[in-house]
Amino acid sequence: QSQPARISITPSTAKLTAIGQTVQLNAAVYNNLNSRIPGVTVSWLSMNATVATVSDQGLVTAVMDGTAIITARVESVTQNATVTVVDLTSTRNALSVLYNATAGPYWKNNEHWLGDRPIGEWYGVSTDSTGHVTMLGLQENNLIGSIPPELGKLDSLQTLWLDGNGLSGGIPRELGSLDKLVRLSLHRNRLSGEIPGELGRLGNLKRLFLSNNRLEGPIPPELGKLGSLEYLSLGGNLLSGGVPAELGGLVRLEYLWLFRNPFLSGPLPLSLTKLEALERLYVGETELCAPNDAVFQAWLVQIPVKSGVFTCGTE
Repeated sequence: QSQPARISITPSTAKLTAIGQTVQLNAAVYNNLNSRIPGVTVSWLSMNATVATVSDQGLVTAVMDGTAIITARVESVTQNATVTVVDLTSTRNALSVLYNATAGPYWKNNEHWLGDRPIGEWYGVSTDSTGHVTMLGLQENNLIGSIPPELGKLDSLQTLWLDGNGLSGGIPRELGSLDKLVRLSLHRNRLSGEIPGELGRLGNLKRLFLSNNRLEGPIPPELGKLGSLEYLSLGGNLLSGGVPAELGGLVRLEYLWLFRNPFLSGPLPLSLTKLEALERLYVGETELCAPNDAVFQAWLVQIPVKSGVFTCGTE
């Protein structure tokens, strides 16, 4: 009756979210009558010490991202616990930088930000099962200041909504490293400078809204590499030059807003006539809008559309 028959480990699973973080595992040993045997010495072993180590007393310490099986042994009886390490230090740091760079204490809603609650409980933040950020939805939340380049470290981000705030300065080129990004909305701010060509690396991007800012310079031809793009809104800025022929590579593009860019000039590239998915084109209040120009009219009749192209409208 004093012979060990099974071991129970508490907790049987654990997640550590920072390198050096610890969790205490406790082992209870039972005999074949399911009675606990007191005073039994348990041996501990990490099956992946490069991820997490374990002390002789069952204290587990995170070393790097990954999963470690922690084994408790008494004589020939063993039991395993699973410890997952997901280092969210850089994620928390990036969000902290955003908070401090955009006057976080004065946001309309900053519930739980920089506190001890899980990141997914912070206002406007969604995370996946591992705790990595998949969405930042901080639109119309009184963000004032600049967009920090540290946001480029949120490599699981799929949606970034920062529209309707008072953001100024440039668009960080580091956002071009967010290769899982599907939706990027920065419109209705005070952003200035050029549109970084690095945004052309966002191969999964479907919606890009940069309208109603103070952006200037040319439309980057790199945007023509966004093969998944369906919506492109660049209106209400100070963009100049012509429309790059490379935009003819946006085979899935349905909506193209270029209106209220008084320094954009034509002619529109014939490559746009290949955009078979295009439904709406807005070029009002630009030098592109020439409804009485014979060249423009000749271009217009060549473009295939599903339901009509609105050339000089602004809505």
